[in-house]
Amino acid sequence: MPSSRLAIFLLSTYGEGDPSDNAAQFWDWLKTSSTQPSSLASLRYAVFGLGNSSYRHYNEVAKRVAAALEKGGADRFFDTGYADDAKGTTEEDFARWKDGLFACLQQKLNLTRRDVGYESAITVTFDESMDLIDLYRGEPVPAHAASGKGPFETPTRPVQIKHCEQLFQSGPRNCLHMDLDLTPYPELVYKTGDHLAVSLINPEQEVNGLLRALGREAMAQTPLTIQSRDPATKIALPTPTTLRALFQYYLEICSAVPRETVRALIEFAPTPDAKQYLAELSRDQDTFARFQRHTYLTFSRLLLLATGGDSQATWTALPLEFLLENIPRCRARYYSIASSSILSPRTASITALVSNTPLEGPAGGSIPGVTTNYLLALAQSVGQAPLPGSLRADLDFDVSGPAGCLEGAKVFAHIRRSTFKLPALAKTPLLMAAAGTGIAPFRAFIAERARLQSLGREVGDMILFFGCRHPDEDYLYRRELEEMQRSLGGKLRVVPAFSRAEGAGIPKAYVQDKIRAHRDDVLGLIEADATFYVCGKTSMAKDIGELVSEMVEPGGGGEWVRKMKKMNKWQEDVWG
Repeated sequence: MPSSRLAIFLLSTYGEGDPSDNAAQFWDWLKTSSTQPSSLASLRYAVFGLGNSSYRHYNEVAKRVAAALEKGGADRFFDTGYADDAKGTTEEDFARWKDGLFACLQQKLNLTRRDVGYESAITVTFDESMDLIDLYRGEPVPAHAASGKGPFETPTRPVQIKHCEQLFQSGPRNCLHMDLDLTPYPELVYKTGDHLAVSLINPEQEVNGLLRALGREAMAQTPLTIQSRDPATKIALPTPTTLRALFQYYLEICSAVPRETVRALIEFAPTPDAKQYLAELSRDQDTFARFQRHTYLTFSRLLLLATGGDSQATWTALPLEFLLENIPRCRARYYSIASSSILSPRTASITALVSNTPLEGPAGGSIPGVTTNYLLALAQSVGQAPLPGSLRADLDFDVSGPAGCLEGAKVFAHIRRSTFKLPALAKTPLLMAAAGTGIAPFRAFIAERARLQSLGREVGDMILFFGCRHPDEDYLYRRELEEMQRSLGGKLRVVPAFSRAEGAGIPKAYVQDKIRAHRDDVLGLIEADATFYVCGKTSMAKDIGELVSEMVEPGGGGEWVRKMKKMNKWQEDVWG
């Protein structure tokens, strides 16, 4: 590249410090082509990394690319920036880095910064001549699709809920166990340890609120098409479709609205007061973060707040193209399958904690998890889950399913392959660590081992470390675990850790504390060639990895876990 050009690299990191797929070729080239000083002398660059500090290899790709470019003699135009998704600050981290980069462009290149009006890359056209039968009205994939989304995923299908029950014994929270019937769909095949993906459906009040704020209620079911202005660019949304389908099934209208998007909305505000409100709200990072801690901010709620709650002040000047380009596409929610493919090959079970994150401030309230509250609504619609009333009225869902075409309680779901698997040899010892719903795959692992032993097979010793709050509140699958302990005749030990049971005379403890307390037993099974499994939050997995590494190799800096991962003897099924 000539020195008159500036290269900007936006790089994500996943797994064991790996690049994204579209960066793999560049990654390989960089490792071999930048070894000689001055080989990249004409290159001026800036790097921004997207990562999560809960993972061991936080922003490893961005760091290594920046180092390789520097080694090759390239000129770093601006300081490398890093986003941290563990803190939920990715958007703000990028906005801050971008502002600094623009200031640097102004200073070093004498450029002038000016606001540019919104220019869409797509067009939305309403067409009443189209027949409803030709539209996408909620199906995650075309009904005639016969192939999956990729080599690791099956097709998406409407799956019947066979059974649902509440797992928590007491307290205001809900945790659901759901059994899903795969029988009608032979293409939906899972193996123990795989994930079940549930397609997102947005609540009615958010869909209707957004249509109302836009002044588009009358056009909610009018057919529309979406086209790219650049023929080479593919449209990521289904087309033709309707506004209601887009807002209910295809766009994450309940996701948090970034400050940059709030700032971009100012030019479309319907009143001067609304412009001022948005300008004040998006003025700086601290003001916006403070507001978010006290307010559940979705697109529809933002538009209503900006007009002072006046439902008549509609945002008719806000282009639909802007919404389609700035609201994220719906992504399926993944759940570790809690059943064994050997014992129930045509029934996949999931364990779902109904999420409601409390907000700060005197007004109270919470941010509801959309998909888990949808599952809750489905459970209540079939009368299989006697649940506390405090969380039932927060979200209102259309439980009839996409296009109203489904009978009974069904969800659109597909199977995703996982590498989180039992050892090939049943006699291999297992060490398992989980917290909360992270126990799901271990329920399946242990059940499968119990079945093998009942058939006369030798199975290895197992220890399950399980963290929850209180033995009488959220000790998931307690009776099942106790029964499997009895049937396995000493081959299984369950070591619970209770973090909020001091009132019952039980010392506060986390999984890490119990692993430390049972150090000799853990080291004994590791010496016997055990496979170690961790399922739960990434922060927990990171802490456990550091603890066990130090136990096995004091002062090794975590190298032991890295070696075990390469040999598939340390496996993690974690989420951020």
